[in-house]
Amino acid sequence: MLAWQALPSSHGLRNPILTQSAVTPTPTPSSARRTWAELHWASPLGLLVFWSRRARPSSWRVRRRARTSKTSVETADLEECLAKEPWRRGFEAAEELEPVELEITDVRWSSMLDLKGTIYRNASGRLRVGCSEYLHWFDGDGFVFALSIDGTKRKAAFASRFVRTSRFLAQEEPSALARAKEGLGMASACPWTPAANGDFFSNVFRIPTNPANTSVLWWGDRLLALCEGGLPYRLNPGTLETLGEALFTSPELSESGVFFFSAHPKRDASSGELFNIGITLGMPLSLEVYCCSAAGELRQRSKVPLKELTFVHDFAITEKYIVLILPPWVCPVEGVLQSLWEGGLGSKFQWQEDLGTRCVLLRRSDLSTVFDETLKPPVSLYHTVNAFDQGEAVVLQVAAHNGSREEVERNFQDMYRSTWTDETRCCLKELVLDISAGQISVSSVGPAEAASFELPTIHPAFVGRKHRHVFTNSAFPSTAGFANSIERLDLEKNLLDRARFDAGQFAGEPMILPKTGPQEELNAYVCTCVYDANVHKSFFAFFDAGNLAAGPVAKVHLPTHVPYSFHGDWVPGFVPVMDDARLTVT
Repeated sequence: MLAWQALPSSHGLRNPILTQSAVTPTPTPSSARRTWAELHWASPLGLLVFWSRRARPSSWRVRRRARTSKTSVETADLEECLAKEPWRRGFEAAEELEPVELEITDVRWSSMLDLKGTIYRNASGRLRVGCSEYLHWFDGDGFVFALSIDGTKRKAAFASRFVRTSRFLAQEEPSALARAKEGLGMASACPWTPAANGDFFSNVFRIPTNPANTSVLWWGDRLLALCEGGLPYRLNPGTLETLGEALFTSPELSESGVFFFSAHPKRDASSGELFNIGITLGMPLSLEVYCCSAAGELRQRSKVPLKELTFVHDFAITEKYIVLILPPWVCPVEGVLQSLWEGGLGSKFQWQEDLGTRCVLLRRSDLSTVFDETLKPPVSLYHTVNAFDQGEAVVLQVAAHNGSREEVERNFQDMYRSTWTDETRCCLKELVLDISAGQISVSSVGPAEAASFELPTIHPAFVGRKHRHVFTNSAFPSTAGFANSIERLDLEKNLLDRARFDAGQFAGEPMILPKTGPQEELNAYVCTCVYDANVHKSFFAFFDAGNLAAGPVAKVHLPTHVPYSFHGDWVPGFVPVMDDARLTVT
């Protein structure tokens, strides 16, 4: 008999989460290291911030009802929204599961037997607690889930767990849960969501907390939950227990001076080097670039000055360069200052068309800048696809928004009530950065019949090198309420290969799982996690990368649903969840 167990709920939501007794204490840095003062705001303001975080008694906090957009009144219409568009139920609160063994089903291809490893993914695990809601999809609590798979045995194992960040632990306090259920807001200041529905004393001089909800990185022998809003959290690769903040193997975290580490690191498949970026909030503002060894050692770092506080989500690498692309989604000084007393820094960002999209190239060898030009009119994006060298130029492909950035952000601010169209999704754009001429050109690429999409991926062996195939999480037909398919865009022949699912099933980001043998783009499986609104459960579907239209070659059905996830990582040959699941067999 196989035993699986959902950890019981402590706050009465439909989907159980965890009890206070289930919370594992998480080692965290001293609160002093988390103040604005220590982020180099060397001024009287910084001293005031330091005092506010270290000295002000908690009894000074005054909590009161809403100044923000989510109140118990507005939450009353949520069931109507969920009934109207069943895909929205995919955002409902996640369920934690101890490692449990599962079967691989619907196997149609014997070569599936060569697949062995673990898929890790990260999501916003809950967007609401009772009558209180987060004000942005990216504010949701980090929730990591893992699927170990062994094709030779046709067995799999699954586990899921919230990341025990400091803000998650604060929200799980009984008094904080009670206030949230009553519609009095969240316990901690978040990037977009003020604490306690905007209460002044709960937000003044508070740094937005890190949800650790965007991606997962297997680095050396460590599993890290990532979010650009802070530092990574290390997890146990089998049980997903949170072990505390972690970053480089050298230098020590406390000595690194790093406070932010993006959720989109780039790994060179040949050298194993890892590159990443992180914002620095000192004066002047800058974007810091990190070059690390495969073992996690920080080798080089360099700062690129910023004129404005710019939201930079992704970047790219080539064999020679690091490619930064900075769309003009910026926070003016007055927005930063306003957020110091009312919170919600993320909501202060604005689209400033006149600034254009800035593109910067740094040599990988020494991190020196060789190109820094601006594209006008600008391109809006969250994600790059890939970049590669082409003579004296660099080719960069991105998932460019079809419509306005403001409309995309309005959707993200309320996923339960969002409306998605081609205008709020993306198309494939190619930018050519001519180094010698100092110019940028842009064009559309890919088959004309490709659907609008997000979350593009390529074969990991081709990161930084010329590729032919791009895989996307698409919406077909364009009237689909949410992404419901995955596509392969053949950029050489302009051909399209599309995998579709049944009505009421909504796909996620495609992950490329290389097969054994030569590292060719189509010598791989494509995996996606699908939410089935018909039964409120999820399943993993596996495809042959060269023939998505043929349908899944295998599936793994989960005993629960998992919320729509952002990004993840594949660790070949490593099945720790399966090893831990065997301990639960009775």
